[in-house]
Amino acid sequence: MNLDFDKTRLTKKKGNYFTGDSIHLTDPSLHAKAQDYKRELSGKMRAVAAQDIARIQASRGYIATRKYDGEFALVFFDGEKLISVNPGGTVRIGLPCFEEAEKLLKAAKVKSCVLGGELYIQAENSKGLRIHQVVSVLRNPRSEADMERLGLAVCDVVEHDGEKTDTLKKSLGYSINGSPRATRAGRRACSDEKD
Repeated sequence: MNLDFDKTRLTKKKGNYFTGDSIHLTDPSLHAKAQDYKRELSGKMRAVAAQDIARIQASRGYIATRKYDGEFALVFFDGEKLISVNPGGTVRIGLPCFEEAEKLLKAAKVKSCVLGGELYIQAENSKGLRIHQVVSVLRNPRSEADMERLGLAVCDVVEHDGEKTDTLKKSLGYSINGSPRATRAGRRACSDEKD
């Protein structure tokens, strides 16, 4: 997996955070993977009311997670650096939540992985914030504090060390447990944690 990018085409937003267009990626297949994955994921997802979650049968391959209202991103990690690509072709590099994810993945000795997730704003209340607020911060963060509020909710491990994975529970526990930014949905998928 080649995560190189024409750095002259990146736009600095704030701090270490940069954005760019996927046409400037050395590996154009990363954008195609984001589009294909989102299309596939959309066909598999189903909204379920909170009171009906207990009816979901994990033994049949279903996993219930909390829906985060944010921007979908396919996250690529090559053992050294981490970038995200969304289906629209926006590449993001250097968000604080990405830097934390890099540290966790390196500590877990992950050689490479592809993660499906959602960039969202960590809210003080359980309701969360709407997509337009997330996009506003991603496009034009006013401060470092704005970016610190962004989190990455991982909902799927697509590839791990070059191998496609078949279950979230098997792969996700190594990377997010113990992290203050780890999403509760991800931890619940890896353990018996309750709200």
